[in-house]
Amino acid sequence: MLLTPTQTHDLYLEALEKRFAILAVNADSPAAIVDVLEAARQCDAPVIIETSLWQLTGHSFGFGDPILGLQQYISSLRTLAASERFASTPVVFHTDHIKGPRTLDILTAAFALGASSLSLDSSELTEEANLALAQKICALGEPLALELEAGVDEGRLALWAPGCGTRHGFSEGGFPAFSAVHGSSGLPVDALKSAVAAGVVKVNWSSESLLLRSQAARTYYDLHKEQLEVGATHFKDRAMDNGVQSFVAAHYVASVAERIVLLGGQGKAARHLA
Repeated sequence: MLLTPTQTHDLYLEALEKRFAILAVNADSPAAIVDVLEAARQCDAPVIIETSLWQLTGHSFGFGDPILGLQQYISSLRTLAASERFASTPVVFHTDHIKGPRTLDILTAAFALGASSLSLDSSELTEEANLALAQKICALGEPLALELEAGVDEGRLALWAPGCGTRHGFSEGGFPAFSAVHGSSGLPVDALKSAVAAGVVKVNWSSESLLLRSQAARTYYDLHKEQLEVGATHFKDRAMDNGVQSFVAAHYVASVAERIVLLGGQGKAARHLA
């Protein structure tokens, strides 16, 4: 079930009160979306699926057009989230790292299309420009769940930012205890547990997720390279997208589920489906 902004707000409040965090996966393909939903379903957990500007304009979604990308992304996710298989899985759709000259247009479209929450990457804006843009976004209507990212990689905490992060990818450095960790790849287990205990409610995960999927795909093609030749037995089975994506899922879903459990999200789904 795709959550509304109000339901998303309530989910974050419960996570803060009960000291668990919701895994936020930057899913950059239709297959990745399905796999994240499946991991959350198996864990009976809420999950955040988010997309950045580079996914919206990427080949799998907008093919250069971020608005088209949003339409395709949300339409697919809404259909999956409403299906019988995932109807009992609370799903937050969150925009992540939206910046540049079309920021307001993209976030306006996301709000109109029913995004659960919006994120403004204000890391390249002045304080005045950041506040002015934030005011325009807040004027889109109610209810609205909004996360602002300001200087997350430099360790700066802006007073107007309700959630600031710590690191991106596998970069070096620790973390302070803020409400959102904007990049958790490479953080040790003890650090993540400490963050959740301190009140972090949203943990973004992208670089390690991409690494797991790409390495699994590489293994698949290495294993089946002789069958990916003209005239080879089972060529179509190996060459079709379903072959590689099923193989990736068999390796990836368990890793997503493990991370959900680590953050304490297992068994936390039911309350947010009303």
